[in-house]
Amino acid sequence: MHRFFLSPEACHQELVELGDDDSRHAARVLRVNPGDSIEILDGVGAVLHCVVSNVAKSAVSARVLRRQRIPASIASITLLQALVKTKAWDAILQKATELGTNRIVPLAAARSVCVLSPADAAGKLSGWRTTMIEAAKQCGTPWLPTIETPVTPGQWLQNNSHVTRPDMLLLCSLEPAAGHLGTVFSEFLRQHDHPPQTIAIAIGPEGDFSPEELQAFKSANSIPITLGRHVLRADTAAIAAIAVVQHELTRARVSGP
Repeated sequence: MHRFFLSPEACHQELVELGDDDSRHAARVLRVNPGDSIEILDGVGAVLHCVVSNVAKSAVSARVLRRQRIPASIASITLLQALVKTKAWDAILQKATELGTNRIVPLAAARSVCVLSPADAAGKLSGWRTTMIEAAKQCGTPWLPTIETPVTPGQWLQNNSHVTRPDMLLLCSLEPAAGHLGTVFSEFLRQHDHPPQTIAIAIGPEGDFSPEELQAFKSANSIPITLGRHVLRADTAAIAAIAVVQHELTRARVSGP
């Protein structure tokens, strides 16, 4: 099934037209024909089941047969990811989208190899969003993560005061005292009558956060967690952490507090 993406505002009509890039790709590469079935995702939970009605070289339209709403995840996951090199960063965006991350905050950490000026960062956002859209189309999720302008760890911690602080702030760490996620979730469930509703996962760059940044996270009551005894690349750590968090959330919902 071929999938395409349109903004929520463009999905209200019974006859919808794909964007320019998607239209060209559908007509020239995928060679869709009138009568073919396609799906359109809107990024905020809707899947439109459609049939192609018209195909031109740079304009493809489709008739909506059925609209399906996919519920949002019970818990909202924010990935606080230190900026890394382009190839690894693109992999993080792709896999974070596929794994159901709700929000991605790029962190301009002290040891980040990739350094962006505010002007460069603004220009990157569009490309980053395109990468996530392609990942969403590939895996079929109708929920597109939001991605924010890069900030330093200190700026994020300051902006997310105790009023908006997540239920669980996880700090991926190489410290010997770092806990396992299963234990962390079990402890949370013992103290509350529900699983965490908001979770933030902080992952440093290659070389980890600086001592000052680590101390800032600790001062914000972050929970150091381990992903195993091996030192993981930043992109591997992001994928592993989100996957295990999703697993623990599912287990918590099934077993209850």
